[in-house]
Amino acid sequence: MNSSQGRRTAMPCLETLESRMMLTAAPAVVSAVAADRRYVDALVGQADSSQPSLETIRDRMTSALARGASRERVVRLMLESTPADQDQVRGVYRLMLHRDPTPQELRRGKAVLDNGQDIRVLAKRLAGSAGYYTQVGGGTTAGFVTALDRTLLGRNPTDAELARALTEVERPGGRRRFAASVIDGLEFRTNMAQATLAEQGRQPTAAELARAVRILAAPGGYLRLQTQVLGSKVVYDQLSVAPPIRTETPRAGDSPAPLSLVPSFTSGAASLVAPPTDGSYPIAVAGADGSFFVGGPGGLLIYHPTGLYWSSFGDGEPVLSASAISDNEIWVIEGPTGGQPTLVHYVAGQAVTVPTLPSGTVPHQISAATDGTIWFVDSNGSILTLSAVATAWTPMSGPGGAPVSAVAVGSAGNTWALSGPAGATQLYRYTTTYGWIPDPSFTPGVLDSIYACADGSSWAAGNGQAYVHPVFGFWYGVNSATISGNLVSLAPYSQLQAFNATTPAGGGSAAYSLATIGLVDQQPDTSFPTWTPNQQLIYNYISQAVLQLDYPGGLRALYGSQGSSADSWGNLIDQMSVPSQFTSADWDVVVVQLLREFEAVTDVENLFTQINGLNSAIESAQALDIPGIQSIITASNPGPNTSTYIRLALEGLVEAVVAGIGVVAGPEAAVAAAVINSALTAAASEVEASLGGGGGNGAAIQYGEFTQTQAQVFSTAAGINGGYEQSILGDYGRLMEVSYLINSGTWYWSPTLTNDLVNAATPIYQVYDYLSLLPAQWQVVEFEYTDYFHVSISKVVNAFGFESYATVTTENGHHLGAPKYDILFSNQVGAQTNLNKAPFVSFGPYPTSTLINTIGSLPGLSINDFWSRSNGWDNVRYVRAPSQPEGS
Repeated sequence: MNSSQGRRTAMPCLETLESRMMLTAAPAVVSAVAADRRYVDALVGQADSSQPSLETIRDRMTSALARGASRERVVRLMLESTPADQDQVRGVYRLMLHRDPTPQELRRGKAVLDNGQDIRVLAKRLAGSAGYYTQVGGGTTAGFVTALDRTLLGRNPTDAELARALTEVERPGGRRRFAASVIDGLEFRTNMAQATLAEQGRQPTAAELARAVRILAAPGGYLRLQTQVLGSKVVYDQLSVAPPIRTETPRAGDSPAPLSLVPSFTSGAASLVAPPTDGSYPIAVAGADGSFFVGGPGGLLIYHPTGLYWSSFGDGEPVLSASAISDNEIWVIEGPTGGQPTLVHYVAGQAVTVPTLPSGTVPHQISAATDGTIWFVDSNGSILTLSAVATAWTPMSGPGGAPVSAVAVGSAGNTWALSGPAGATQLYRYTTTYGWIPDPSFTPGVLDSIYACADGSSWAAGNGQAYVHPVFGFWYGVNSATISGNLVSLAPYSQLQAFNATTPAGGGSAAYSLATIGLVDQQPDTSFPTWTPNQQLIYNYISQAVLQLDYPGGLRALYGSQGSSADSWGNLIDQMSVPSQFTSADWDVVVVQLLREFEAVTDVENLFTQINGLNSAIESAQALDIPGIQSIITASNPGPNTSTYIRLALEGLVEAVVAGIGVVAGPEAAVAAAVINSALTAAASEVEASLGGGGGNGAAIQYGEFTQTQAQVFSTAAGINGGYEQSILGDYGRLMEVSYLINSGTWYWSPTLTNDLVNAATPIYQVYDYLSLLPAQWQVVEFEYTDYFHVSISKVVNAFGFESYATVTTENGHHLGAPKYDILFSNQVGAQTNLNKAPFVSFGPYPTSTLINTIGSLPGLSINDFWSRSNGWDNVRYVRAPSQPEGS
C-alpha cells in the first residue's frame, strides 16, 4: 500500500506494517465530489478490475459518513475488510521473506487476522520460521540476529545485543522467542508508532508519541492506533482537499480501552505477621496501593510488609470504621471511651481538618475513594457525601427510603449500598442516570458488607463467604482454595487481591493473609475445540506425520510434556501440502487452529522459561551472597554454632525479592514482580509450615540450615510454577487467555531485563539475610552509668573495652550531682553483661566496624533501628545489665 501523496516518512523496514493508507497500488483519484468521497477515495484508492469489492467498500464508507457515523468507525470498516487483510498478509511476507505468500499461506495469514490476532503475530511466526533463518539469516545464528534487527529495527545489533541474543537464540525455541522480544520491544513499538503517526503529515509531539506507544502495547493496539490516526480530523482535512463543500460535524471517537488484567497465576494466601493481641483489631482495610491497616479498641495499626512488622498510625483512639486511600492517608471513625464517635482524616499519621458535620450527625460507617470522594452512613442510616473540592457535606437519598447499613465507593460508577431491615438487607448500585438500582444477584439478607475498589471491581461478604464482581463481569463466589476457613473480615484493593482474616474450620484464633485470585480460579475448565469427522481425520494425519507415530490424543495430548517442540511442529506443518483425500477448506481449518494453539503453547513455554529463569537467577545470586554476609557477621570470631536456632520468616524473603524487583521502574518490571511473587509466596508458606511454623510468624531453623532452607523455597516455587504451567497448557480457555495477555504486552517482560531485576533485588534481600542471621551472634546490652568521679564518658567506654563505633551513650539527668548515662553496646550472644561483677574489663567479643557500618548502610534501615530493635531488628536479643551501685 503506497500513498500517491508521497507523504510517508516511515523507515523502509516498517513500510509494510504501517497504516493502510491505500488498499490498491493504483493512484488515488481526487474528484470534484464531496469532501467525504475525496477522503474515502484517498484512503481506499482507485479500484481496479481485479478487486471489484473495493468499490463496494468505498460506497459503504461514504454512505456511513453521510449518515453521521464517526470517522473512526468508517476507517475500521475499511481496515477490517478482506482486501485490507490480504494486503497486510502480503506486506508481511514481502517484509520478512522477500516474496509473496502462496494462496495457501494467504488464506492462513488472513485466518490469523480473522481470529482477532494482530498482524504482528504473523510477523513473529515468519521471523521465527526455518525459512527466515536459512533464506534471510543465511543459516547462522549471528546472521539471523543481524538480519532480524535490520528487517525490523532498520539497524545492525550492537556488540552487546548480539552477544546476549546469541545465547538466547541457541536455546530450544529461541528463534521465535527472540523474534517476539524484538517485535514486542519498546524500540520497534516506538518506530511503529512514529510510522503510523506520520500519516498526519507532521512530526508527533512527545506526548502523542508516548500515548501511541502505550496504545500499541494494549490488546488490539495496532488496529486502534491506525483507526484513531486515519480517522483524525487532521488526516481528514488533508485527504478531503479543503475547503470542504459542507460543514464538518463532530463525530465521536472510540471508547477507552478496558483495564488490563493484573498478572496473577493462581490462588493462594500469603500469611501476615499477626498484629499484637489481634482481638483488639477486628477491622481490616486496604488502600488502592495495597497498603493494609487494622483497627479496633486498640487503635489503628499499619503493616510494613518488607520488615514484617506493625506500627501505630494516628492518635491511638479506638476505631469503629475506617477506609484507607493509601499508606499515607486514611479516613477513620473513632469512638473514644465514653465519648461520641468522631470523623478523623489522617495524612502522614497526622489529623487534618475535616468539614464540620451537620448538627446531631453521628458517623457510623465510612468509605473513601482515591479521587477524594467520601461517603458515610450515620447512626440513623442516612448517607452524607463530600467531593474532593467541596467544603460541606451533602445529604444523599438512600435506596427506597429504607435505612442504609453500609456504603462503598471506589471510583466513578462503582458505588454500592446495603439497605433494608436487619436480616433482609438488599444490595443496590448507584447510577447517575437512574439512581439506586437493586442488584438481584443475592437473596436479601445474605450480605453483611460491601466493598468497592479503585480499579472498578467490587467485593462483598456474608455468612462467611466472599464474593467478587470483576471490572467486566458478574458476581461469583470466591472458592475455598483462595480463602480457606471461616471468613471474619475482608479488605480488598483490586479485583484479584484482598487481605482477609479467617479462623480455621476446626476453631482457633483469626489470622490475617493476602488472598490472590489467579487465572486458575477465574477460568472455568474449557475443552479444546472439537473437529468434524473429516477434520478429525486430518488432525490424526497431521499428528502422525509430525510425531512419526500414533500417539493417543495426538499433538494436543503432548502440550504439557513436549510443549517446547510446538514451534518446530508448526514449521513442519507449514511445509505440508494438502493430501488429495482431504478438502482444502477442512485442511485450512485444522491447520490454522493448530498453528494458533502451537503459538499459544510456545508463548506459555517462553513465559515460564522466563519465570523459572528469574527464579533460578535470584536463588543463585542469593546463595552466592550468603557466605559473604556470614563472613561479615562473624568476622574474626568463631561465630555461632551451626546448630544455633534462628527465627526465619520466609514470607519476608519473598517480600524482599519482590520489593527489590520493584525498584526497577516500568510496567515490565511490575509484571515480573507480580509473576515471581505468586509461586514464591505459596512456596514460602508451604516450606514454613513444613518446618513447624505458620501464620507468618516464622519457623525456627538452625543457623547452618539457612542457605538450604532458602534454596528449598526456590525449588518449591519451581515445582509450583510447573503445576501452574500444566494447568494452563491442559485447558484451552486458560491457554488462549495467557497467550492473549502475553501478546498484548500485559504479561510480558524482556528476557534481557532479568539481569537488571536480579541486580536490583540483591541489596533488598541482603537486608533480609542480615535481619535473619545477625541475631544468632550479636546482642544489644543496656546499662546505666553514673559518673561520680567526672571522668570523660569516652574514657569510661574505652576502659570497659567497648569499641567506640559500637556504643551509644545518652545523658539521662544527674544523680547525687553526677551526670547519669544510658549506654548501649553490642557483644556476642552469651558474653558477660554484668559490669558490676568485673568492672573495667573487656566484655567482648564485640562487632567489627565493618559490620556496624554495614548495618548502618542497609537500604531502608539505619543504625538507630538496630540499637532500638525496630524495623525488623526485633529478633536481636536485648539484655538489661544490672544497675551500677551508688557511689561506685
